[in-house]
Amino acid sequence: MSLIKRLIKATYLQTLFNLFKLFPVKKKRVLFSSFYGRQCSGDPKAIYEKLLSLKTDHELIWVLNKPGDLSTKVVKRYSLKHLFYLATCEFRIDNCQESHYLKPKNNTTYIQTWHGTPLKKIAQDLDDAFIEHKQDWLLDANYWDFLFAPSLEIAEIFSKAFKIDNKKVINTGNPRNEILSNSNTILMDKVKTSLNIPSTKKIILYAPTFRDDEQGKFYLKLSKDKIVNVLGNDYLFLVRLHSNIKHLVNGSFDNENIINVTEYDDVQELMMISDVLITDYSSVFFDFAITEKPMLFYPYDIDKYKNTLRGFYFDYQSTVPGKVVYNEDSLIEEILKLENKEYKKSELNRVKLFNQKFNQNKVDSISILKQVGLLDEA
Repeated sequence: MSLIKRLIKATYLQTLFNLFKLFPVKKKRVLFSSFYGRQCSGDPKAIYEKLLSLKTDHELIWVLNKPGDLSTKVVKRYSLKHLFYLATCEFRIDNCQESHYLKPKNNTTYIQTWHGTPLKKIAQDLDDAFIEHKQDWLLDANYWDFLFAPSLEIAEIFSKAFKIDNKKVINTGNPRNEILSNSNTILMDKVKTSLNIPSTKKIILYAPTFRDDEQGKFYLKLSKDKIVNVLGNDYLFLVRLHSNIKHLVNGSFDNENIINVTEYDDVQELMMISDVLITDYSSVFFDFAITEKPMLFYPYDIDKYKNTLRGFYFDYQSTVPGKVVYNEDSLIEEILKLENKEYKKSELNRVKLFNQKFNQNKVDSISILKQVGLLDEA
């Protein structure tokens, strides 16, 4: 963003937000945002749905940049209504950092859920190529009252990366993952129906992350024809790109056995219906591990990603709970091996060991909401 655009944005946000902060905070007003208003998803969605199911008297407002079917008030990001509700809400819930110009009032509780467990480095642990983002993250994180973490080790990483008091990082697990540990056949059927997926299909979810040097685009390193020819009609291949990726450079989907589900907001629901996950460096595998279903890892550019783009908090090959492959033929071979019961059992044991370290908590949303003040302790 150019200097002039940054100045205009800063002036707009600061002037209007500070004006709206002259109004009193409204008790039980809750403002939700996920991925900068792009989606209704993640922890904000899980908290929203839990409050709805409990029939509380909270005023629930969503920041969404596109029309939706929510039965609640919706505002566009950085609109006058958004800034007004942000300035006057008792709770603001977000899974991404916000502009540091939007400093909340003292009696607003800022709940930051973050959007994934970090394998790749984030925030202040990135090098200075990300200096503009790092400064914004640092200032915004100073306003957070709570940040969710799935384990003590991840809580320590969050505390260091965002330079916040470790008392603000609560080791509770993430509300978004409650559906992954509870079998909900009604919801599963609903999701499959919405995507026109036959109940007889074995579902493979391919969810690669973005590359910082290829923002907004993604090159699919798979031959769609080969996947279909080798795996046959028993399998359905879902491709779900990161929210930072706008389109596939080489990706048209013209086969009934391959579906682009990037526009499907809730990746947790996609994980719930999938039998296998394939990813690279995306944090989705930390969440998917809760299902105890098999995973395969396809980091075809690992040297570049590790040494040039991001870097990792953990040794990749020894940490990920699944077989690591570097080419398409090996990937397909490992998928077919999953038909073997003994092989599948060994993979299950690997996932269980992984969960002991990284998913220590059985998620209890009601307990979490009490801890952050959204529900009374009584």
